[in-house]
Amino acid sequence: MQHLLISILFVFLQLTANAQSISISGTVVDTDRLQAIPYATVTIKEKQEGTLSNAEGKFALLIKNSQKVDEIMISCIGYESVNIPLSQFTNKDNALIHLKPKLFMLEEVTITTQSISDLLEEAITTTQALIPENQFYGAYYKEFAFLDEKLYKFSDAAVAYAVNNEGRKIKTNLYILESRVKQDSISDEEKWRSDVESLIDPQKAIKDYYNLNYLNTFISKKNNKKFNFTSEQNGHVIKINVNPKADVKQYLPNGIVYINIETKRIIRVDYDYITHLQYMPKVNLIVLAMSYEGNRATILYDEGEKAFLRYCNINQDVRFKLGKKQGLLGSKAEIIFHELQDQNPEITDENYSKINIYRSGNNFTTDFWKNYNSLMLTKDELNILR
Repeated sequence: MQHLLISILFVFLQLTANAQSISISGTVVDTDRLQAIPYATVTIKEKQEGTLSNAEGKFALLIKNSQKVDEIMISCIGYESVNIPLSQFTNKDNALIHLKPKLFMLEEVTITTQSISDLLEEAITTTQALIPENQFYGAYYKEFAFLDEKLYKFSDAAVAYAVNNEGRKIKTNLYILESRVKQDSISDEEKWRSDVESLIDPQKAIKDYYNLNYLNTFISKKNNKKFNFTSEQNGHVIKINVNPKADVKQYLPNGIVYINIETKRIIRVDYDYITHLQYMPKVNLIVLAMSYEGNRATILYDEGEKAFLRYCNINQDVRFKLGKKQGLLGSKAEIIFHELQDQNPEITDENYSKINIYRSGNNFTTDFWKNYNSLMLTKDELNILR
């Protein structure tokens, strides 16, 4: 009987050890210049889980089953990847990670419109073919919203996206797991400002970027001849610059697409758009004049057999005039997808999808950021919130 109890205790301790969770943190810097490397990918080796460093190169990563993890991989475009044993992190609160720039000859080559279009189309097709059809993404969402350059709303949330890509259109369900909101108080005379909602809908934010459909603007038969294409090859990465011609510049976006030339997979996309609109709402017949400037960055997971969204950054400014009311609306949002799974057993209540981030906020713990492998706030962002 005593031997049986000892055996049971041993098994229990072993299971507890295997399920041990630890949090590691660090700062990623350039070896030569000792400058922070923003948006470096920090991944649990041989798993589809990870995070990214923020604009200051800092990151925090929660490892759920630390006993099953041997190494952490840190990588970034233009740098040599490194694999670091997990044991090197456990005794440090903020490890310093050095990435060495890759050595290569940088040459700029102008390629004909047709050939670069074909290369881009091939990369889109190849990458889309590797994107899973039905998945759950564990993600972290944060947004700063400004009115006339003054913060009027900050919100962030631990979220999960359920993505169904089997039909003609992508269907997404957003589940709010935990969220918080900070909103400035406003006077009764300025109460209309509170009705200005976020410029970015986190429910829709994933749709266009999940399967790269927005890149079809560059290669469609309708727009193909309206762009100039150039490329630069840095080692195994080819950087494609897409710029609209002068006569259509105000109507079409420009972008930079990074492609792994060996695997024909898209690694990152930077996307900019400027436009001027003027329309008349049917209800109140008030003319709304609006100019829009936006830039977006998308980083894809470029390892293994699956390709999926790792990070999306959205910045946009809208200048508006609505009757006597006018101003500048600004929004900066970031979404980091830290985990990809075939199904998420933790999400069982469909009501999660009906929770509004902004109306149901301030339900968070002190370990909110680390628990959801989020992009930590920078010093500047913390100062804005104070």
